Amino acid sequence: MHCDFAAQIWYAICRWLGVVLPPDVMNLYGTLVGCGRNKCVKKGFSIVWRAAIWVIWRSRNDMIFNNVAGVVEDAVGLIQRLSWQWFVNNMAKGPCLLYEWIWNPGDCMIR
Repeated sequence: MHCDFAAQIWYAICRWLGVVLPPDVMNLYGTLVGCGRNKCVKKGFSIVWRAAIWVIWRSRNDMIFNNVAGVVEDAVGLIQRLSWQWFVNNMAKGPCLLYEWIWNPGDCMIR
């Protein structure tokens, strides 16, 4: 959360999900999972959190070890796509299209 690149990503993810950004990552996980209306939404928010951690970690490694410039918008897009793939593959419910997930993931989670 103290890295500008990661902070910008978390701000964008929280805006996308409609939650308030807490002061640290562990509180963010609790906030996301705790604000879920049911078990499916909680699991969906947990998947988004894991995708964000994965993408931030990989992006920062590229920035540090491969001298690749990180682009916040690209990272957020990757988080959205990756979390959608993980959600669709882990849930027994009907499929949710990517554009629906990006538009409003909460609706996909409660189907």
